[in-house]
Amino acid sequence: MDYKLIAIDIDGTLLSTHGTITERNYATLKKAIAQGIIVALCTGRSYFMAQKVIEGFDFELPLVLHNGAQIVNSSDGQIIAHWTLEQETARRGVRLMKEFALEPIVYDFHQGKHILVYESIDPTNEAYVRYMSTKESILHKTDDLIRYLDHNPTQLVAIHQESIIKNVMPILKNHIEANVFTSGRLFNLEYWFLEVLQSGASKAKAVEHLAKLRNNDPKGIIAIGDNFND
Repeated sequence: MDYKLIAIDIDGTLLSTHGTITERNYATLKKAIAQGIIVALCTGRSYFMAQKVIEGFDFELPLVLHNGAQIVNSSDGQIIAHWTLEQETARRGVRLMKEFALEPIVYDFHQGKHILVYESIDPTNEAYVRYMSTKESILHKTDDLIRYLDHNPTQLVAIHQESIIKNVMPILKNHIEANVFTSGRLFNLEYWFLEVLQSGASKAKAVEHLAKLRNNDPKGIIAIGDNFND
């Protein structure tokens, strides 16, 4: 098969168990791009966290971020495509999360910046504390997420114990029109992500869109991943 676009998940797929890209994988990406193949890294990460992987790359590639809600250029974060969550859907999602004692956070591309908006950090939720501690440079605190949501954001996220996330997921699915899913465990603890995107957003849809932009036949796509969101 003459592949024209290779879509590769980052965590658990491209990266080693140490969270780094091996010299062999890096050389293979570079070789594919030199042959005219589009290589897209597809991840649940934000642009801020994806930069930690691509730092030092001497080539440009498209990044599919937030599990398919965004496509950006790797070098500068310039938006290629963006599937945002409807404002009222995001507000309903925040309210429902709070009803079940979750602390929602909002990923947003607002006023030209990739940011993470939150109200508070529960010190008893160790995974949530650790997650937020790695993103200090993009954190934006607000007293009221509902009031903040006067526009369409990128994504809602919550982090809690597996049993709670599994209980809340079907409730959210039944009450809001959105893509509600989990990408599984966080930091190898019994904590899971709960993620909410626009109903039509996914890694698959983003890769299909990227192929159309580059006039590539969908049959010429190969996708590699390892988790629920893949």
